[in-house]
Amino acid sequence: ADATKHLPFENESLDIVVCVEATHVYSGPIAVKRFANEVARVLRPNGYFLWTDLFHIDGLDTSIDYLTANGELIVEEKIDITRNVLHALDIQSNTRAEFIDRYVQPRD
Repeated sequence: ADATKHLPFENESLDIVVCVEATHVYSGPIAVKRFANEVARVLRPNGYFLWTDLFHIDGLDTSIDYLTANGELIVEEKIDITRNVLHALDIQSNTRAEFIDRYVQPRD
């Protein structure tokens, strides 16, 4: 489904909506605001929207501003997870390098 147009769920039918690293690829602030409206539509009262993504969309405002512009979604807690993400990438680095060595053949 195109999350910026219509989420395929009934109104107030979900307790939790999770969005991981997607809003930064939406086609700008208007699309992010449409998505936020859809999230608000499908969430039950007191539902939770769990979101993580790159912080800036256009360098001027933050995507958090776009997500909360409708007044229906509020920021209850904000945590910078950059350190955790970088640590996870470090942990996976050797495994990824081994995979590349095993399966990616250099060109002749």
